Amino acid sequence: MAEIRISPKFQDMVIKEATKRLDKAAAHVQNNAKIMLKRPRRGSVGDYRDKLGAGEPPHTDSGHLSQSVWRRTAEDRPLVRQVGTSMFYGAVQEFGAPGAGPNGQSIAQPVAKHGRYMAIPWSEEAYRHSANGGSARTFQPRTGKLTRIPLKRVNGFLLVSSPEKPRMGSRSTIHYIFLTKVTIQKHPWLAPAFEQSKSGIKAIFEGAA
Repeated sequence: MAEIRISPKFQDMVIKEATKRLDKAAAHVQNNAKIMLKRPRRGSVGDYRDKLGAGEPPHTDSGHLSQSVWRRTAEDRPLVRQVGTSMFYGAVQEFGAPGAGPNGQSIAQPVAKHGRYMAIPWSEEAYRHSANGGSARTFQPRTGKLTRIPLKRVNGFLLVSSPEKPRMGSRSTIHYIFLTKVTIQKHPWLAPAFEQSKSGIKAIFEGAA
C-alpha cells in the first residue's frame, strides 16, 4: 500500500494563503455593505420622494450604520469570516420589525415604553431639532401655532403648526407623528452587498497567488 500525504509545511502554506484570501473576500463584502448604506436621501425629511420601497436599501442619514460595519474571524472557526454590525437597527433594517433574523431570533416591534408615545420627527425643522438633542416637548416651530390632531385609525396623534393668521392657500405643517408602536418594512443592505460581492469573491479565490 502506498500513501500520499501533505506535509505539515505545505498544510501551513495552504492555510496561510486561504486565510489571506478570506480576509480579502471579507473586506470586499464589508466595502460593498458600506457603499450600500451610503445612498443619500432623495429629498428633505418627510418628502414623498424619500419614501423607500419595500426591499429597497435604507437611505443614509448620520452615517453611523455604515461606519459600524465590521469584519472578523468567527469564534473557534479560523477559516470563517463574518461581516455585520453591532447596531441593533442594522438588523431591524435588514429583516424588518417585527421580524425574524437568519438564525430564527426574534426582532421585536418598536413599542413606546410605559404606555407613552414615540415621537417621530416628520418635518425638516423637527428632524434638525431632534438631531441636535432636542425633544418633541421642547420643539417650537419658526412660525405658527402648534396643535395636536388625533389619528382615528391608530392610537396616536399629529403635532402640526398652523399659521396664526390663516390666508388663502396657507396650510398646516406636520412636524411630529406620535405612535405607541410602529412596523418597519424590510430594507436589506447586507444580503444585497453579499450578492454583489460574489463575482469579486470568486475572482479572489480563482486568481493567481
